[in-house]
Amino acid sequence: MSYYNNCGWGGNYGGNYGGGGQNDGLKGPLAILKRISLGTTISVHFDSVERVGRFLGIENGTVLLLVGGTIYYISIKKITAVDIP
Repeated sequence: MSYYNNCGWGGNYGGNYGGGGQNDGLKGPLAILKRISLGTTISVHFDSVERVGRFLGIENGTVLLLVGGTIYYISIKKITAVDIP
């Protein structure tokens, strides 16, 4: 499963962050991230960089990703794609 965010975040993030379920109106990488389990291996693309690691959750608009013993804090607004191998 993957999603490429070619259209930018627009207004999708702010008002819909607390939603849940299949028809919560979420779009883009956040829609995938809200539906996967903690510990899932994902690939996150941002700022022309790709990081592959274990998903640790979302905190204050930031994705926490464990990569080789280092925790990366990636702003959801900068994410252009999320892949689940």
